[in-house]
Amino acid sequence: MKVHIQFITFILLCSLTGCTSIFYGIYGIREPKAITKNQIIKTADNRFNIDTKSLIILDSSYKQFCIKQYLPDTSAYNLALQPLQLRIYKNDTLIAFQANCNVGGFPNLKWERDGYFLKVPASYVSLKNAPVLSKEFSVMKHTFTSSEEYTVVVFYSNFMHRQSKRLIQFAKSLQQTHPDKKFTYVYVNGEELFY
Repeated sequence: MKVHIQFITFILLCSLTGCTSIFYGIYGIREPKAITKNQIIKTADNRFNIDTKSLIILDSSYKQFCIKQYLPDTSAYNLALQPLQLRIYKNDTLIAFQANCNVGGFPNLKWERDGYFLKVPASYVSLKNAPVLSKEFSVMKHTFTSSEEYTVVVFYSNFMHRQSKRLIQFAKSLQQTHPDKKFTYVYVNGEELFY
């Protein structure tokens, strides 16, 4: 009996990380489904309060870019394709990165769990072989240029609505956390990569 309880406890604890499929409903995750570009734009504006001028909608070419950029390092490839990510670039260089499966938390992801974003620039970057921002934007077919020293890139998705909303709020709070720094925000919807 004790072995069964330990096994069940182990399974439950393993299922509480950000990258498992168990408890999707509790985390507020829905099944990814095809939505139009216009629906993404409308949702960005109405539900997430995103300025659509700073919105990028990815297509399948981004996945091909990630294959070339990150493989054979499957860990970096998997991180680069997570639906929720927060990246901070200083000028053109990635200085901070966090993906949904690294932050933990239950029932909501804890983006500031380890104090990682309390210091900008952060002390480490967990996305190996990360390209410079201008290369990322060219692959994303975006001509955005930032006049600020720091660019915050927020990857979000509609199928992870509640967690996306919390990530966007956290990203916007970075300006209050770091009043001495000036940030430009870019929001990336990668919905098409998941259906």
